[in-house]
Amino acid sequence: MASHNAMISIIYENDEVVVISKPCDVPMDGDKHTITVERLALAYLAMRHAICGREVIANTHGVLQRIMECAVDLPITATEKQKGRKKAIKFVHQLDYATSGILCVAFSKATAARLAHCFEMRTAKKAYVAVLRGTLPLPPFCNDGVTNFELNTPYWHGVRLVPVEEVPCAHILLDGRNYPSTESSVGNHICGADGNSVWPGELIEINLPVGYDESDPDEFRMTVGGRGARDALTYVYVVKHGYMKASADAAAVAVTKVVLFPQTGRRHQLRVHCSSLGFPIVGDVAYGGLKRPTSPVRDALHCDTMKLEEAVDDCSWPRMMLHAWRLSLPLDLHPISDGAERHMEKRKRRRETLGLEAADVLKENTTWTHLEAEDPFAELFSS
Repeated sequence: MASHNAMISIIYENDEVVVISKPCDVPMDGDKHTITVERLALAYLAMRHAICGREVIANTHGVLQRIMECAVDLPITATEKQKGRKKAIKFVHQLDYATSGILCVAFSKATAARLAHCFEMRTAKKAYVAVLRGTLPLPPFCNDGVTNFELNTPYWHGVRLVPVEEVPCAHILLDGRNYPSTESSVGNHICGADGNSVWPGELIEINLPVGYDESDPDEFRMTVGGRGARDALTYVYVVKHGYMKASADAAAVAVTKVVLFPQTGRRHQLRVHCSSLGFPIVGDVAYGGLKRPTSPVRDALHCDTMKLEEAVDDCSWPRMMLHAWRLSLPLDLHPISDGAERHMEKRKRRRETLGLEAADVLKENTTWTHLEAEDPFAELFSS
């Protein structure tokens, strides 16, 4: 997909931060693309200044189109740091080029520090939606004798089933939400007092270290247990099974829609973990075409959908189907104007960074900001 044909949407904004839904195939920065997140943020900022700081959150096609056009028309020098001036755009976290979804961009040092601290201390809670190649079975995986993932084969030592109660802060992302459910997944839910499905009952835990793939001379790809590997933890919730086509005349491919909850922030973590599970993300050119480890679950299901999958090149798909869907932050996004309050917050952040104080976000008085981007895969494939 050509990046200049993509469209952003604005989820939240104030004078010091804008939260956007980043289109897929848009890089964070750089001068090799006409559209980058940095250029979009600069265009948004210019429009906000032009209307004297009023909100431009009205997601009308005309407003968003003007932001896109302005970003394209910006001179190359617009993203260069001017001597004696601070850069207007401050990134506090990042999304891969091919990944779409929620992204926070700060315009002030104070707000950038507050937000970056949430990601540094892992108190920011994230949920991604993804479409995987193949039929990843629903828990408890009681197909042909396979009852769990704790099998003595490569990678599977780090994969197991866990109840949702064991997932740190999972309730923050799940409680009080219209969580996706279907007839095929209703058996994997805990029901509330009113009988409505509110939580998934079990999640798949992938606890496998991620490091650089030494077989890649460009040092782009990562792999399980690669050079400089660091602990990486992801939880997977199976939402729905179905079929998709890369194009109108292509063969149907068996797919699984999932929600991914990363607990760490390693480079390409979700993509590597899904691929290592044996079910790579649809359209992932870097990891979808690699030889994958034998999956005991596939063997147990005697699944023949792999023949369909392998017939479709990952380059044939219009995009990589990974989307940053929900983000919960343990703070109020409104700017802090009181100097004493700013000082106290800064002091608290420093103590937490140094390990002198625990970053406890489970306190009853913690203020949470919940952000959500529209799910682009909501009606994407047939059951």
